[in-house]
Amino acid sequence: MRDLARTGALAELSSAWEASVDAGWLDDEMRQDFTFDGGTFGMPLIQGYYVMFYNVKVFEELGLEPPATWGEFLDVCQALKAADVTPIGTTQMNIWPVANWFSMLAGRQ
Repeated sequence: MRDLARTGALAELSSAWEASVDAGWLDDEMRQDFTFDGGTFGMPLIQGYYVMFYNVKVFEELGLEPPATWGEFLDVCQALKAADVTPIGTTQMNIWPVANWFSMLAGRQ
């Protein structure tokens, strides 16, 4: 989105975003993910949540708490990597759920 916003070819969506928040359709905390250079240039098509499981025993052994924010999530991933633990894994055979989940992480990053 940043690359497109830099071209000046995208419409600024702050008024649409604010109307959606006022209507209860969006959580305003998500706005930062769609903001570039002070303008809002994107909106989520849908707002959904995906479950992530964690190994309680590993977290206890490493003194980690389940993350509640994106920053905490990144910190936990770094701590797991430092302990030679793969922070994210999937066992799904079907690519669709994995691709969807990965897209959410990639979009946030």
